[in-house]
Amino acid sequence: KKCIRVYADAGIKVINLFTGPCPWTDNPVVVGKDISTYHAWEILFAAFDEIVPEAEKYGVDLAVESVWCHLCHDFFTMQYLLNRYNSPRLGVNFDPSHDRTAGNSDMEFLITGYGKKRIKHIHLKDAVGIMGKNERGKFNFMFPVLGEGLVDWQSFRRGLDKIGYDGVMSVEYESLNYLDRYLDGNWERAAAETYHVIEKLFG
Repeated sequence: KKCIRVYADAGIKVINLFTGPCPWTDNPVVVGKDISTYHAWEILFAAFDEIVPEAEKYGVDLAVESVWCHLCHDFFTMQYLLNRYNSPRLGVNFDPSHDRTAGNSDMEFLITGYGKKRIKHIHLKDAVGIMGKNERGKFNFMFPVLGEGLVDWQSFRRGLDKIGYDGVMSVEYESLNYLDRYLDGNWERAAAETYHVIEKLFG
């Protein structure tokens, strides 16, 4: 709640957040094993019962991002959260990579399902694989260079055109092995390459 007040004072109108629990931390909480699904959502709702009214009071949009293995990890679990509050200040940071790893490949369906009022921001990120870990404890997915994964960018574009999205899209670059091995860790080269891909995808 303090962050909402500080951001509002600074003129920042959109805050990205996600629901947890974060699976990349040491000894992560696993829903269904360490905590029941019911209790996990109970905790989440208790938090949003406080922060949603705060966002409404200060005129700040909450852009909740679906993230792999979190409570809200795809379109359908996100709808469960959004429908509970039905607040104009509560929406999504739409990241197609996470829905893709959850098995939702129809970007046009997802984007039009949320609609223009609910999409507060967009992450441009690609993905291959499926959500979760294999028997060796390794993740079953990765986030490759934009345009090299399985996200259907034509369907993505159709969805944006249909809802008339005119907001911000930002690249979330997580191809760190490629960055280190082939671009010598040079973020400027990575940005330039990504920009050219965006021109081809959306130009």
